[in-house]
Formats: sequence, structure tokens, C-alpha cells
Amino acid sequence: MTDELRCKIAAYRTAMSIIRGMVSSCVLSENEYAQIDTIMTEKYGLNSCSIFGNYSGYMKASEVICHTDKGVSQ
Repeated sequence: MTDELRCKIAAYRTAMSIIRGMVSSCVLSENEYAQIDTIMTEKYGLNSCSIFGNYSGYMKASEVICHTDKGVSQ
């Protein structure tokens, strides 16, 4: 897995974790969650099948290293 893909997956998961909390709190519906999920997979250029199939395990914070034009961030 490339660092770029790892960063995209981490960003996606972070966003969707927040959205999942909103569903748990009844702020959003499951239907809205599904719509947002589609938007987020497109935003991060990910394939939703691969996210749930290949990346279903948890990533530790130490595994997430993002390379940007401003340097490296963890």
C-alpha cells in the first residue's frame, strides 16, 4: 500500500467515523450515511468495495504517515 493510499484511507475513515457517530446519535439516518459514504469515496478517489474488502482491519496511528508538499505528517 502506498503512503498516498494510506493517507486517503485514513482521511476517509476519520470522516466516516464522525458521520457514523452522527447516525448513532440519530442526527443522520442510515440512508443519509450511505449517501455521504458515496460522496466521500469519490472525494478521496477510493473504491468502496476495496475499502470494506481489503482495508477492513484497523490501522494504528503509527501506520499513518502522510507525505505532502509541506513535509511529512503523522
